[in-house]
Amino acid sequence: MYSCHFCQSNNPKQKFITREMMFGLRDEFEYVECANCSSIQIVEIPSNLAKYYPPNYLSFELRHENRLKSWLKLKRFDNSYTAKGLIGKIVKKVWWAPPIGDFLRIANVRIEDAILDVGSGEGELLFLMHQYGFSNLSGIDPFISGSKNPFKGLNLFKGNIQDVNEKYDLIMFNHSLEHVNDPIKDLLKAAALLNPNKYVLIRIPVVGGYAWRTYGDNWVQLDAPRHLSIPTVTGIRELAALTGFSLDKVIYESWDFQFWGSEQIINGIPLHDKRSLFFKSKESIFSKKQIKDYKKKAEQLNLNNDGDVACFFLRKY
Repeated sequence: MYSCHFCQSNNPKQKFITREMMFGLRDEFEYVECANCSSIQIVEIPSNLAKYYPPNYLSFELRHENRLKSWLKLKRFDNSYTAKGLIGKIVKKVWWAPPIGDFLRIANVRIEDAILDVGSGEGELLFLMHQYGFSNLSGIDPFISGSKNPFKGLNLFKGNIQDVNEKYDLIMFNHSLEHVNDPIKDLLKAAALLNPNKYVLIRIPVVGGYAWRTYGDNWVQLDAPRHLSIPTVTGIRELAALTGFSLDKVIYESWDFQFWGSEQIINGIPLHDKRSLFFKSKESIFSKKQIKDYKKKAEQLNLNNDGDVACFFLRKY
């Protein structure tokens, strides 16, 4: 029986078919829209879901960078987290990155706070935060090779949030909540783990924005079948109310990927393809001007609250 993953409505609306296009498998999957909150979810979760998380899946690859690039990333993060630092400000302006530092600052997260990243992969974000000075970091992911303690103050665990019992001052779902089969259950667990008046940050694709309206079943953020469900803003608000949180703030953070990724799908080009812009291919079908225009359009959509990715600040009562 159908039940919306975000609002628990039992009233489905229209269904549609989309394909796996990250690795170009082109397997087809059926999704359904909720008649109440308009969020979408996969109709049937594949029994072989692990097949779609191979070793070269994005979050399982730690990129080894030279010292200069690592230093610039830290400067960019510092400017984002403190709103200070000229070098970081310049780097941030010319070298776009998810503004996680801004989100930590807005949520009043301190260096010494206990932080859990749910669906951390191999911990790329946590490594950056550890380099910056955060000292009580944990990540958990069911698809990593195993638990490990790469540095003092940074622990990675193989499993899911239901396996966790410690208390935290911040819990992050960085593009991971769309990968779980029961968001309500996981948010209830997050509420039990979170200290009072602290935040859960949910960074996630959002249904209903310009990209969804434009590309439909070719929208790159569908990412079938890995994205089991994708909410609308209304869906997240309903989810918050059901799990003991208030939705305090929404910040849109989409980027040009919503355009070139979707256009590649229309042209039959998977993300992992020699022609894909993901690999900065010289065989890309896009001109430099197109990419520049896509970036400008993404910035404007974020300002208009019409992007396809957002960060939700859920505060525990």
